[in-house]
Amino acid sequence: MWKWDGYNVKTTEHRKGRFSVAFVFMPWRSFSHGVEPNLAGLNPHDGGGDRAGGGRKAPKTFAFDHCFWSIDESNPKFAGQDHVFNALGKDVLERAFEGYNACIFAYGQTGSGKSYTMMGTFQDTGHGIIPRLCNAMFSKIDSHCDDESLAVKVEVSYMEIYNEKVHDLLDPKGSKQNLKVREHNILGPYVDGLSQLAVASFEDIDNLMSEGNKSRTVAATNMNNESSRSHAVFNIILTQTLTDISSGVSGEKASKISLVDLAGSERAQKTGALLEEYGGTSLGSGSGSSDSESGFKPCNGDILSFIHQCIQCGKDSEEDIDAALCNQFNVKETRHLGYGKINNLMTASKKPGQHQYQEHSLVFEVAMGTDVRIKTESKIGMLGHQTKEAALACLHNCPLLEDMEIWSHWSLVFEPELGKLKDFIQKYGGTYTIPVDGGKKSFTYHIIAMETSPGVLLKLTSQTSTELFEEALMQKNPRNVCGQLMSLIVANKGMRNIPMALITNQMKSQLIKMHAADTNDNLPGAPPSDTLTDEAVQFVLRCLAILPVKTCVSLANQIFLEPLGQVVGSSKSKFLLLSACQRAEDTNRLQELGCMLGVGEWTSQIQQKCQIKMTDVEIVPEEEAEMIVLDNNDEEEDDEEFETASVSSDLSDILLEGDIEEENDRSTDKTSLTSVEVSECISETTTPKTKEKEDSADEISDLNDMEIKSDEEIQSELLIDPCEKVVNTIRREEFGIGIELNEDGQKLKIVQDKRLGRSLDRLSKDLYSKDTHFVLELIQNADDNDYPESLAKKGQMASVKFVMQTDGVTVLNNESGFLEKNIRALCDVGRSTKGKHKFGYIGQKGIGFKSVFRVTDRPEVHSNGYHICFDVLSGPMGYILPHWIDDELDAYESWTTKIVLPLKEEMKATVRTLAGKFNDIHPSLLLFLHRLREITIDNKVENSSQVMRRKDLGNDVIEIEHNTGIDRWLVVKKMLDASKISLQAKSGVEVESTEISLAFPLTDQCILSKVMPPKQPVFAFLPLRSYGFRFIIQADFDVPSSREDVDCDSAWNQWIRNEIHKLFLEALDVFKNHKEFTGMKALINFLQFVPVEGEILDFFRPVSTQILKQLRAKPCLPTQPYNGGEVLWKLPTQVVTVKDSLVHEVVTPEFLQKHLDLFYLHREVADMLNPTLIQCLGIESLTVNHLIQIGKAITMSPINEDDFCTRIYVIAKWLACVYRSLDEFHDNQEIYIELKKMKIIPLASQVFVSLEDNTIFFPLSLEDMARSQKYRDPISYLQEDMKTIHPLFLAAPDNEVNSQVQKMLVKLDVCQLTPNEVINHHILPVLKSEMWKNKNRETLVSYLVYIKEQTEKNSSLVNMDELANVAIVMTNQGEKYPKKDNVHFTPIYGNKYNLMQIFPGYDWCLLDSVYIRDQSSSTEKQKWHKFFCRLGITDLITVRPVQVELDSESVKESAWSSIEQLYPDDFKQGCVVEDNSCDEIRDLLKSNKCPQSYKLQMKSLCEYLDQVWDTQFARYTKTKLIRKDNKQERDVESSFCIWLKTCDWLPTIEVKVGVENNGAIKYTEEVCCKKPSTLYYPFEKIVKLLHYTVNYVSGPFDTNKSTFAQFLGLKFEVSLEDLISSLKKWGQRSDGGIPALFATSQSHIEHLYSYLGENLNKKQIQDLLDKAPVIFVPVITKSVGRGDMNQQRFAVNVAGQMLSRQEVWWEDKTELFQKHQDILTEIHADIGRKKILSRYMNYSRSPSLREFFMMGKIQTCPDVEEYSELLVHVASSQSRVETETLHDVMKLLSMIGDLMYVDENDPESVTKKMLNEIQRKKMLNRFKGQNIIPTKRKTWTSLEKNPLIADNNEYENIFKNEDNVHFVLMEENEHRRGQHNVRASARESYHINPEAMMSVLRMCEIENLSDVVEEQIIPSGYKLSPRLQNYMIKCVPLLQVFLFNNYGNIYQSLIDEGLVDTLSRLNCIETDKLEVKYWFKNDPDIFRLKEEICKLNKEEFFFQKRYEESYNFADINKAIAKIFSNNDRACFNDLR
Repeated sequence: MWKWDGYNVKTTEHRKGRFSVAFVFMPWRSFSHGVEPNLAGLNPHDGGGDRAGGGRKAPKTFAFDHCFWSIDESNPKFAGQDHVFNALGKDVLERAFEGYNACIFAYGQTGSGKSYTMMGTFQDTGHGIIPRLCNAMFSKIDSHCDDESLAVKVEVSYMEIYNEKVHDLLDPKGSKQNLKVREHNILGPYVDGLSQLAVASFEDIDNLMSEGNKSRTVAATNMNNESSRSHAVFNIILTQTLTDISSGVSGEKASKISLVDLAGSERAQKTGALLEEYGGTSLGSGSGSSDSESGFKPCNGDILSFIHQCIQCGKDSEEDIDAALCNQFNVKETRHLGYGKINNLMTASKKPGQHQYQEHSLVFEVAMGTDVRIKTESKIGMLGHQTKEAALACLHNCPLLEDMEIWSHWSLVFEPELGKLKDFIQKYGGTYTIPVDGGKKSFTYHIIAMETSPGVLLKLTSQTSTELFEEALMQKNPRNVCGQLMSLIVANKGMRNIPMALITNQMKSQLIKMHAADTNDNLPGAPPSDTLTDEAVQFVLRCLAILPVKTCVSLANQIFLEPLGQVVGSSKSKFLLLSACQRAEDTNRLQELGCMLGVGEWTSQIQQKCQIKMTDVEIVPEEEAEMIVLDNNDEEEDDEEFETASVSSDLSDILLEGDIEEENDRSTDKTSLTSVEVSECISETTTPKTKEKEDSADEISDLNDMEIKSDEEIQSELLIDPCEKVVNTIRREEFGIGIELNEDGQKLKIVQDKRLGRSLDRLSKDLYSKDTHFVLELIQNADDNDYPESLAKKGQMASVKFVMQTDGVTVLNNESGFLEKNIRALCDVGRSTKGKHKFGYIGQKGIGFKSVFRVTDRPEVHSNGYHICFDVLSGPMGYILPHWIDDELDAYESWTTKIVLPLKEEMKATVRTLAGKFNDIHPSLLLFLHRLREITIDNKVENSSQVMRRKDLGNDVIEIEHNTGIDRWLVVKKMLDASKISLQAKSGVEVESTEISLAFPLTDQCILSKVMPPKQPVFAFLPLRSYGFRFIIQADFDVPSSREDVDCDSAWNQWIRNEIHKLFLEALDVFKNHKEFTGMKALINFLQFVPVEGEILDFFRPVSTQILKQLRAKPCLPTQPYNGGEVLWKLPTQVVTVKDSLVHEVVTPEFLQKHLDLFYLHREVADMLNPTLIQCLGIESLTVNHLIQIGKAITMSPINEDDFCTRIYVIAKWLACVYRSLDEFHDNQEIYIELKKMKIIPLASQVFVSLEDNTIFFPLSLEDMARSQKYRDPISYLQEDMKTIHPLFLAAPDNEVNSQVQKMLVKLDVCQLTPNEVINHHILPVLKSEMWKNKNRETLVSYLVYIKEQTEKNSSLVNMDELANVAIVMTNQGEKYPKKDNVHFTPIYGNKYNLMQIFPGYDWCLLDSVYIRDQSSSTEKQKWHKFFCRLGITDLITVRPVQVELDSESVKESAWSSIEQLYPDDFKQGCVVEDNSCDEIRDLLKSNKCPQSYKLQMKSLCEYLDQVWDTQFARYTKTKLIRKDNKQERDVESSFCIWLKTCDWLPTIEVKVGVENNGAIKYTEEVCCKKPSTLYYPFEKIVKLLHYTVNYVSGPFDTNKSTFAQFLGLKFEVSLEDLISSLKKWGQRSDGGIPALFATSQSHIEHLYSYLGENLNKKQIQDLLDKAPVIFVPVITKSVGRGDMNQQRFAVNVAGQMLSRQEVWWEDKTELFQKHQDILTEIHADIGRKKILSRYMNYSRSPSLREFFMMGKIQTCPDVEEYSELLVHVASSQSRVETETLHDVMKLLSMIGDLMYVDENDPESVTKKMLNEIQRKKMLNRFKGQNIIPTKRKTWTSLEKNPLIADNNEYENIFKNEDNVHFVLMEENEHRRGQHNVRASARESYHINPEAMMSVLRMCEIENLSDVVEEQIIPSGYKLSPRLQNYMIKCVPLLQVFLFNNYGNIYQSLIDEGLVDTLSRLNCIETDKLEVKYWFKNDPDIFRLKEEICKLNKEEFFFQKRYEESYNFADINKAIAKIFSNNDRACFNDLR
C-alpha cells in the first residue's frame, strides 16, 4: 500500500537551469522472504509548515520537474516508458546535437526499476531511455542523410564501476581487466584503455548493449534476485563534421552523452531484508553482527568465482560450499558476507558471467579442497581455560611493534573466554600493578596498542623515554628502537612534541660507530661480498621495515635517512639500502617508501618489474610482427599524448638532502692533480711578488754563496738525479739545509725559522678551522693543468682518478707533468706559477694545495721524475719543506702525476665516512670545467667505482655520461671581465676574468603536458642549494665554508648576480636559433625556464625581476597568424590572450588589430603559459571595455536585408562575450548604461533598436526557437503585432550563448510576457467568442501550438476541460469541435493504425497534419498526440454517453432485443437506457462499407481493443436501464458491449481434415469470423489435447489474463468430459463395424493419452478402454493433398484406426508376428488381425503411456496358445529347415518357456503352475500331429516320432545314421549362420533363453540321448596292470593340483560325485580285446558294437594290452582327461 503522507513535494514551475529531476513510481518486485518494501511517501499537494514535534517525522519538501506514475496501467495517468523518454531523453538528444555534453543517471533503491527505466525490456513498448535515445538519434541522423555538407560519426563505450574498480563491458577479449582513471589537463578525467567502438545503426548499439549487460555484475539479494551491484555508464560520443562545399573548410562539433545506471541504494534502517543481506549491519555504519575477523569484505565477484572453483573441484552440495565459504572468508554464516544466502549465491554462480573461467588465474585455497577450519564456536580456547592475568602477561611479553593478535594467537587461545583483543586492551590496557604469589610479589604490566589498519594491533609500551631509546640504540636492536620511538610519539601526544633533534643526534652517533666498526674496514681492497653488508645500513633497513608505514613516511628522512647519508654518503645510502635487501618484504617496503618519499633509486625497480623478460619473448611471423608493432605504436602515441611527464631526479635531489654538518664533512670526489696545481696552492697564500725581483734576488744570492768545490764533490753531484738535485737545491738555498753558518747566523736563522713557523702554524690553524673541500681544490688544479695534445690522438681525454683506500687517498692525473718552477712554487709561499685566474675557482680561494693537510700530515707528489713529500711533524717548516723519497709509481705508470695522501690517525677512524663523501661529487660538475673531461672514483673501501665523462655534442649541447645514465644540457656561457673589479670585492685574489654559465636540461618530456621542469640548484662548481630557478646557474661565487649558501654580502657575488639576467636573455636567441627546436618549440622551451616573481628566493630574487623587466621591453612573443599570414613578434603588452573560443569567433584577429591595435598571442604559446607568467610578463586578456569598443564598431558597420540574420547571430555572440566578461563582484551599472545606448536589440519586425527609449519584451517562447528556415514558425503569427525580440536573437546554435544573452537582457531590463497572460487574456477569449471566425487558419493553428508548448512546461496554465469545450481543430472535413465531432488521429501523430487503409469500412474524420512539422521528432509527435487526446481526439474508437428510449416495439430492433423476454414489463411501460454508444464499432461490425476486407479489419480491431481495453473501454460495458414509471434501475449491458459479444466478427481459422479412399490425408484451412463464445483460446495445453478438432481464436490475446478475451467469453480450458467425448467421437464406427479412420499428429495422440493417464484413475481408464474403440493405431497413408507443411497451423502427419482393447497387444518381444504377418494374412488367421501398440509411434518409449495402457488392462503380449499357433504356422511354411526359420522357431520356444516360468518363491506359484498346466495341454494339443521339431537332417518331425536331444557326442556319432533316430536341431552358432544374419541378430530386442527353450522341450517329453542309451563292456583276456596302476598314481596328484588351481568348480563336483572313493578302489586292467555294446532302453532292437581303447566301469579301468605295451599313452591320457574334466570341453582340452 502506497502511503501519501509525511512528505511535501512541489514541482518546479520555472526551472531554467541545466538540471531536471524526475520521480518514477514503479511496481515493487516480488519478495521471496516476506520482506516488505521500503517505501517513501510523497504528498502531491503543496503545503508548508513543520509538523508538531519535528525531528525525523517532520515533513520534507522535494522539488522536481516530472513525476511519473508507472504502477497501474489501468490508471488513466499511467506513464509508460515512452512518457519518461519524451520528458527526459528528447531534450538530452537535442542538446547533444547542438554540441553540448549531457547526462542522465538513475538513482534508487534495489528493485525500484532503475535498470528497467534505463535499459527496459526486449519488447518495443518496454524499451528504456537508452534504447529509445539511441533509436531516436539514428532517426535524426537518417533525416540528414541527403545533406552532403554534414557527416556524423557515433561511437559508444560501456563500463561498470564495481568495488571502486572500472571494468570495460565491451572488451573484445572479455578479460574484464581493471582500468585506470586518469585526468587530462585539457579533456579532464578519462578512463585509460576503455574501448570506444564505432556504430552505424541502432542495431549495432543494441547488440553491444546486450553483450555488455551479460558481463555486468549482478548479485542475488533477498530483495532482488538479479540486483545490479555496480554502476553502469553507457557513453555515446557524437561527432558532427560540417563542411563548406565551396571552400572545403570543415569543422567538428563533438558532444558526449553519459547514461548512468547506478547500483541499488538501500535504507538499511527500514529494510529488514538488507540487514540480513549485509550481515545484520548498516552499510558504512561501522557496527553490526558480521563476524569476519579480518575486517576484509570480499566483493561479489570473488564469492561467485569461489563457488565456481568449488564446483570445478567436486564440491557441488550447498552444505559443502557453505562450509567452504565460511572457512575461506572467516565468517560464521554465509549471510555475514553481505551477498545473501547460499542458495541465492549458488543460483547466481550458475549464470553466465566473468566468474566462470575454465582456468582461473586467481584461485582460493579452501576451494582446492583444504577443509581445515579453526572452530571458534567453543566457549573455551584451544589450550583450555585461560585467566585474565595470563592474557595480560602474554600481551606484556609481546615484543614491541609485533602484531599482538598473531603473536598471542588470541583468537585460538583467549578470545572464546575473554572476547575480542581490541575490547580487552581497551578495558585492561595501560600500566597497572597486580599482586602475585599471595601479595608477596607484584607484577607491573605496560600494555598499549596502536591500530595501524582495521584489526591490526601493534604492541607499544607506556614505559618509554629518550634514555630507553638510546639504550635500545646501544643494543643495536631495531625492533626495540622502533618500538621506543613509536611509544615516545604516543607518550608525547604526537610527533610534533618529541625531541626530534636529540633523537636524530643519538641515531647519527650510533650509526657512525656501527659504520666505523664494520668488518670491511679491516679488508682494504677486498672484492664485493654478498654476505657482508654495512651494519649501519642493515640497521636502518630493519628499522624502516619494522616501523608502521604511515609513521615511517613521516620520520624516515629526518631520523634515519639523513643521518645515514651523513655516514655513508647521501646518494650512496639509497643504493646501499636497496642492495642490503635480502627479503622480498624489505624490497617491497623500500619501493613503497620510495613512492611516498619520492626516492627515485627505490622506485626504479618497480618499472623493472613491468619489463618483459627476453626469455619469455617468442618469435612471431613477420606479418604478425608488423601488426603488433603498429598496434604498439598507436598505444604509445596515446600514452605520450595524455600521460604526464615524469620528472627525473636532479642535482638538488642528491646534494640538498644533508644539512650544514653533512656538507662540511663531505669527502673528496673524482679529481686529479698536476705540478702546476700544486705549485699554485702554495703561492696563493703569500704576498705577490714580481718575477723580476725574484730572479735578481736569486742571482745575488747565488753570487754571494758561490764556493769552490772539490772534484769528489763535483763527481758525486753528477751522479745525483737532476730532479733530486733540484730538490736538494731548494732545501739548501731556500731552507738552509746543509749550510754552515756562524753563531750569529745560526741564531738569526733559528729566529727566522721560528717566526716563519709561527706564520705557517697560524695558516694551518686557519686552514683547519675552515671546512674546505680538499677534493674540489684538487679538481680545480686538475682543470687548470696543461694536457698534452697527444691525448686526443690516442683516443684519450683529460682525466683525473681518485683511489680511496683505508690508509689514504691516491690522486692520478694524465696532465703534462711537474716542472722545476712548479716544484719551487710548491715549496714556497705566494709564488704560484698559474698567474691570474680567468675562469674562477672551484675551491676556497687562497688555500690551494694546502687543503690536503686537512686529511694528511705527509702528502707525496710523484711527477716527471720528482718524488717529494711534505711532513708536518718534521718541524715548523713542514708545510713547505720538501723531502726526497723513492719512486713509487709502480702500478700507475700510465699516469704522469700521482699524489699520495696518507690519512691522519684520527681520520682513519672515519675512513668509511670519508669514502662516502666522494659520492657527493655530482656529474653536473663536468659541465663547467674547461679542460677536464673525465673523473673516476675507485672506492676500494666500499668496493665501488664511479666514472663520469663529458662529451661536447656541439651547438652548446653537452652530454654527461655517468653510472646511472646520460643527461643532456644546453649550456650558455659568458666570460666576464673582472679586471675593473676592485681587489677587495675579489677577496684579495687577483682575477682577470670569470665565467658564468647557464645550463638548461634537455628532456624528452612533452612540452604540451604543461609539466614544469624541476627546480635546479645554483652551482659554485658544486651544487649549493635551489633558489627556485629551473636551470643551473654556475659562477665563481664566494661561498662560506659550509657551502650551504652564497655570501649575500659579497660585492663579488652581487656583481656576478647582476650579469645573470643578461645571459638569460641572450639564451633566448640561442634557443630560437638552435637546430633542435622547430617552430614555436624553441620559445616554448625557453619560456618554461623564465623565473616568476615570488618563485625565486633570497639573494637571487632580483634576478627574476630583472629578467621579467627585460622581457617586457623586448618583442619576444609571437602573434597568431591569420588568413595565411606570417608570425609577428610583438611586445608582451601588445598581445592578448583569450581562452574563450567564442571571443575568438566574434573578435577576429583582423578586427582586433583594426580597432584596438592588439594581437592574439600565438595559440601554441598561449596554451603553454601559466597564468602567473602571463601576469608577470604583462600580457593582457580581453576585457569588457575592449568588447564594448568592438560592439560599437559592429553596430556602426552598414547592413543590408540579406545579412540581417547574420548580424543577429553576431551581436548575440558578442553580447554573450560581454556577459562572460562581467565582474560579478563589482557594480556594472556603467556598462549597462552604455549598452542600453547602443542599437543592438533586433525586433521581430527586423529592425535594431536601443533600450534607452523603448520597452522590449522577450519572445513568447524561450525554448526550441531555433526553427528551420524552410517554414515560418507558427508562433510568429502570434507575436507579429507585439514588440518582442526577434526569436533568432535567442536561438544561436550554442545554447550556452542563448542562456547568457537572455541573462544579459534581463540585466538590461528586457521584460518577459508570462504564458498565463498570453493564454488567459488573449487566446481563450477569442475562442469563446465569435472572433475566431475572423482569424485565418495559421493563427488558429498557432493558438493551439502555443498552448501545447506552454502546458508542457506548466500544466496549471490552462484548464484543459475548459479548452476542450471551445477548441477548434483542422481536419480533412474542415474545422471541427472535438467535443461534438468524432475526430481521429492519423499515423503522423503516432497512431499506428492508418484508419483509411486498415478500416475502409467507415467514414473517418481525421486530424490535419498542419500541427506536425516535417522535422518533428517522434517524441514531439507523441506530445501532440497526448495534447489532442485531452481535447477529445482518439486513435480509433470514441464512446459517447447517449440516452436511448425503448418500448416493446422499438426494443426488437435495438441491441437489447435479447433481453426483451427477461424484463417484458419494463419495456411495456417504457424505459430509458443510459447507453454507452460507439458509432465506429456499430458501423464496422454491422454495416461495413468494405466487406471484401472485413476479416482483416476485424483482426486489426481485435488487436487494438485487446491492447487498450482495460485502460479505455472496460468501463463502458455496463449501464443502467431505468423505467419511466417508477424510476427502477436495472444493470444491463451497453450497446457497445452487446455488439462485441453477439456479432460474428472474431477471426478464426477453421481446419478440416479427412482420409480419402486412396489413403491420402486431405488438409484444408479457411479463415472465417465466428461468435466469440464459440471459440477456444489457443493455449498450448488445449491445442495439445484437441488439436485441430475445434476452432481457435486467431486474435492477438497473449494469455487468459487478457480481460478483453474474458469479456468476450472465450473458452480458456477443456474439461475431462469434453475431452473423453471428443475421443469417443473420433473412434465412432459405422454400422459395418469397420474401425474409424482418424487423422492427427503423433505428438497429439501421445499427449492426449498421457494427459488422460494423469487425470483419470484406474477404474476410469478401464471403463474408457473397455466401452469404446479409443485406441489409436496408425495405418499407412499417403501425403497427397496436404499442401505446404510449413504453412499449416496444425501438424497432421498420421492417420490411424481407432481400435478396442481386445484388438491389440502391447508388445511382441519376438517381433515374429510382424515378421510373419504375410503368412498369417494369407491363411486368414485371427491372430494376424491384432495390432501391437508398442511398435507404433512412441508408445513404448514413454513410461506414462505404457502405464496408461497397462492400467487399461491391455494384453501385454501374445499368450502361450497364440505363440504356439504362430509356431505351427511358421514350421509348416517350409519343407526343410532353413537357418532363419530355425532361429525363429527357437525364439518362439524360448518365449513360450519364459511365459510359463514360475518362480518358486512367488506366493502365487501354485496357482500359476495350475494355469501353466492348462496352457501346456493346450500347447500339446496344438502341436499334436504337427511337424514342428527341426532335426539335424534339416527336416521337420513331430513329437510322436520321439525326437532326442543329442547331449553326448559319442552316442550321437554312434547312432547318427540310424533312420528311426531323430536328433533335435538346436540353433547353430552365429559364425555358422550366414553373415547376413549377424546384423539382424544384433538388432533383436529379444534373445533366446536356452533354459526356457529346453523347458518347453521337456514339456513336450523330448529326452536326452544319454538318458536312453545303455552300455555293456565286453572284455577278452584281462589281468591287472601294475604299470598302469603306477601311472595313474603319478597322474592323479598332478591332476588334482591342476584342477584345484584352475578349475575349482570341476574339482569340487568330482569330490561331490565320490571320485575320491572310486580312485581309492580303482584297478587298472589290461585286456587283449575290448568291445562295448550301446543300445536304446526303450527299443533294444536299436544297438551298436564298438571296439574301445580304454573304458572306465565303476571301479575298473580297462585298457587294451596292445596300446599299453606300445607306450602310446595318448588314448590313455584322453580317457583320463575325460574322467577328470567331467564333460567340460575347455578342461578336457587343457588336461590332454
